[in-house]
Amino acid sequence: MAEPARAVENFSPELRLLLALIRSALGTEATPRAPTEPINWTTFCATLERHRVGAFLHRRAGRQMERACPDFVLQRTRKIAAGVAHRTLSQAAEQIQLMRCLEAAGVEVKAVKGFVLGQRLYGNLGTRHVGDIDLLIRPTDVARADAALRATGLDRFRPDIPLTPLRLKKFVQLKPEFEYRRGSAPLRVELLWRLEGLPEHAAPWSDAVTCTIGGCVMRTLPPELDALYLLQHGARHGWFRLFWLVDAALLLRDQSIDWSAVMARAAPPSGASVVASRRTRRGTVRHAPRRRPAA
Repeated sequence: MAEPARAVENFSPELRLLLALIRSALGTEATPRAPTEPINWTTFCATLERHRVGAFLHRRAGRQMERACPDFVLQRTRKIAAGVAHRTLSQAAEQIQLMRCLEAAGVEVKAVKGFVLGQRLYGNLGTRHVGDIDLLIRPTDVARADAALRATGLDRFRPDIPLTPLRLKKFVQLKPEFEYRRGSAPLRVELLWRLEGLPEHAAPWSDAVTCTIGGCVMRTLPPELDALYLLQHGARHGWFRLFWLVDAALLLRDQSIDWSAVMARAAPPSGASVVASRRTRRGTVRHAPRRRPAA
C-alpha cells in the first residue's frame, strides 16, 4: 500500500487545495498561497460542499481562503456558513422540544452527534455541518417513544408499516433505529436504541453526561463513548466526507477524553480495527504533501 503522502499526489488540484485549507484551519500547516496550477473553481466549490466543510473553512480559515480563492468562492462559503447556522439553530429548537416530549412520556433520552457535538468540539453551534436529529433511548422504551414522536406530527417512514407487538419486538432485535420526517420539510429524526457498529458491552444507556445549550440541560454520551461512536461511524462509511476527519482531528485534541477508556470500550476486532482505521485515514489530512501552493 502506498504511503498516504504519496497517494495524495494523485488527488485532483481542487482536492489538494481543499486539504491544504483544512490543515491550515486546524493549525497543522502554514497558510496556502494562491494556486499556481489550474483550478476548476466550480469543481472546487462542488468538492467543498460534498465534504461539508464550507462553514468550518469560512469560520476558521477565512483569511487563508481570501489569499487562495476568488471572490465568488468566498461568497459561496459565506452563504454555506449562513445556511449551516440557520439550520443548526432551527434543529436545536426542534430537538429540545422533541427531547422534552419524550421525557414527559417517561422516556430517558440522550442527544447524539448533531449540534451538541458541534458545541463541544468546535466551540459554537454554527461551524460544524448538522444532518439528522439523532436521539438515543433504551430498547424497552421504543413503543412509548414512537407514540410520543408521532403525536408531535412526525411521520415514521422507516419502517412504514403498522407494527404489532410481535413485529415491534422483532424489529427492535434486528434493527437499530426508526426514522421520521415532518411533511415535506427536510428535517429527519432518527430514534436510536442501539449505536450501530459498537460492541454490545459499550452499553450506551449505562451512563451519560449533561450539557447546557441555550439554557437547556440535556443528556448526551460520555466523551469516550462519543469518540468511539464517531470514529467507527466514519470508518464504517469509508470516511467519504472530510468533515468526519475534521471531527477526528479535533477529538484527538480533546483533553476531556481518556483514550485508555476508549480502547477498553472497543471490543476486537470491530473496535480495535476502527481506531486503527481512524489513525490511518487521518494521515490523509495530516500527511498530505506540504509543497505550495496546492499541497
